[in-house]
Amino acid sequence: MTSSSTDTKEKLHSFLSGLPEFASTPRIQSLYSDLGRQKLSNPSGYTANLGWWRSVLQELVSRRMQSNNANALVLHVNQELSDALRWDKVGRPAGLSTVVDDMTRDGDLHPLGLFLLSSVSIYESGSVVGRVADILIKRSFWWAMEHLNLVNPDGSESAAAKWKRVCGDYVVISVVKTLADSIIAAQDEKSSLTISETIYSLDSFKKYAESCSPTHSIRLSDLDVKILLRYLSRDRHVLVVQGEVIKFAEDPALRRITSIDQGVFELKSTIERVEQQIEHIETSIKSRTNQIKAAVLASRKEIAKLQLSSRKALEALLNQRVQTLTTLTAALSSIDQAHSDAAILKAYETSSKVLKEILSKPELQKERVDEVMDKLREGMEGAEEIRIAVEEGGWEVVEAAGAGVDEDELQKELEVIIQQEKQQEAAIKVPTISQDSKMDEKKLLEITRRLESQHLKAPHKAVVSATTASLLSTFAGYPLDSLKSRLQASRTSITVPRLAANILREEGIAGFYRGIWIPLVTISAVRAVSFTIYNETKDKLHGPYGWSRERLLSVGASGAVGGALAGCLISIGSVRECDFHVSKDVVLTSPQAFELVKVRRQLEYSIAAAKGIQIVKPPSTWSAIKDIVRGANGDKMGGTGNSPKGITALWTGMRLHWLRDTSGTALYFFEYDSMRYLLGRLPNGEQGPTPYWAPIHASIIPFVCGSLAGVSSWAIIYPLDVVKTKTQQRALSGLKY
Repeated sequence: MTSSSTDTKEKLHSFLSGLPEFASTPRIQSLYSDLGRQKLSNPSGYTANLGWWRSVLQELVSRRMQSNNANALVLHVNQELSDALRWDKVGRPAGLSTVVDDMTRDGDLHPLGLFLLSSVSIYESGSVVGRVADILIKRSFWWAMEHLNLVNPDGSESAAAKWKRVCGDYVVISVVKTLADSIIAAQDEKSSLTISETIYSLDSFKKYAESCSPTHSIRLSDLDVKILLRYLSRDRHVLVVQGEVIKFAEDPALRRITSIDQGVFELKSTIERVEQQIEHIETSIKSRTNQIKAAVLASRKEIAKLQLSSRKALEALLNQRVQTLTTLTAALSSIDQAHSDAAILKAYETSSKVLKEILSKPELQKERVDEVMDKLREGMEGAEEIRIAVEEGGWEVVEAAGAGVDEDELQKELEVIIQQEKQQEAAIKVPTISQDSKMDEKKLLEITRRLESQHLKAPHKAVVSATTASLLSTFAGYPLDSLKSRLQASRTSITVPRLAANILREEGIAGFYRGIWIPLVTISAVRAVSFTIYNETKDKLHGPYGWSRERLLSVGASGAVGGALAGCLISIGSVRECDFHVSKDVVLTSPQAFELVKVRRQLEYSIAAAKGIQIVKPPSTWSAIKDIVRGANGDKMGGTGNSPKGITALWTGMRLHWLRDTSGTALYFFEYDSMRYLLGRLPNGEQGPTPYWAPIHASIIPFVCGSLAGVSSWAIIYPLDVVKTKTQQRALSGLKY
């Protein structure tokens, strides 16, 4: 073992012994145990241990405490690392392979070869197809590993196989990111950034990166520079590399190496070489001077003269190189100045074009400006006259009205109003508990529930919100509902764009809104009643029945019960409470009846076309209602004449409609309330702080929960909706159903 590796190991042990965890033997035993077993038996302990190892390995790399400390950004996972982490009391870390595997999966570590060769940023997630393929490949891989006896029968990988798999070199992303952030911040602080300050060679970039490190003590290897350049160009998009030319450019339009950049690079490279030559010449001159002094002291005049002559030649060469460096530096400054002047001139040109375009507008012509100012002056004068007249007339009215008012009578009325306000405040005042008296616990709980119930009830808010939302959503989504009904009733395969084009060609825009008036008028009241039933049911369950607002299951179940009652009662309640008359004053309040008429209007052309009949003029909504009641649909549409007749015909498919609305509404509100609870809704109904795992703004949480609940619930009950539409379509056509 070399002295360098010994020093590194001692440095590592000194670092570990200074950590607070190493003061406790049980804690060390837990950290050095098999973390793969902890992952199943003690998830919280596993998470804590994994976080500790993650920070230790990152510090080990950033402080260059590896046995081979040539690289400052790479973790070498091998037997030497395991031996270096060995601790006298517990031995080697048995869970090191699990730590490396999890850090790789979480993106904290990246295999060195893959990091350098991949063209995809480490911050970009793969496509859906890529993720599916990845899952399939992994499953196939583990199946093969199991049959080759390389993993245990339960699917877990053996410790030896896992260690062999994870051994290798890894890029530590956190260390790379910290250094990259320092470099980017240093570039941003250069307020007068010139073109020469954005161009670097590999050597100059290496020195610049080392000077930007937070500790200013890092020493980068060639591999570290290569990793850093790859990260800054591919993952941070702040520079471009072409050959040996490195250019900082955050603007995508400037992220390429031009001939100007190449010229600046060559000039800066020449300056760097001349500076190195000057440094070497100065060192040689100092050496010659020391040799001359030694020769003089030794009385060796000939050697002293020879060294003196050599020093004079070096001094002459030094003067030439200094003059060359001055000339090159002046040329580079001229290039920077010219580049800045070009940018300023371009800004002038752009500004002049914009100003000329603005001034060319008709409203900024002198005649137009004078006209507008004259009108404004006249308007202000007229407004001032009106203001003065109003003030004068107002005072006259006040004086006239006050002439017959009794001051004592006004004072009495004011006292009555004040007394009424005090009585109202006393009526709603919440009793308080003083230090000398204690309120009965049951009474306090009852008061709290009443106040909470009063706070939660907002019937007017629910009605207004539901009515407004239903009007807008019905009008906006009705064309899609028409397309849905026709797709469900169609017996041939057809795409949505083609179906929409056919409707537009045959029926016009009105075809998309056929039958909209009935749902537009009635659905507002239906949804208002639905939300009222839903809210009242939840309040009853959480109030008198004592369902908890603090448990996920209770919150979701109350939403499901409220939704089910709302869907059920809206489907059948109005059938029992209303009379239906087929006359000029027909009153139809059942959603099922309106649903059937809506489907009838939406499928008029589809039903007729299926029977070879051409509709010249579509019937009105009122005609459609009369046809359904008379059972004339099948006859008009070429059916068998078996259409249901009478007022009950409006309730064709009632059971399917009731089942769809009840189950769909229950499922929707179960998902909605459950998601709102998980995303931080408080027991009083207000939105609280969102959890850390859901970085969503509080204002859009209802929208997100409603969207997800709507999509998923519809996806589940959609087959039932298809069956309902098919049943109603066949009944309207006079076919057997």
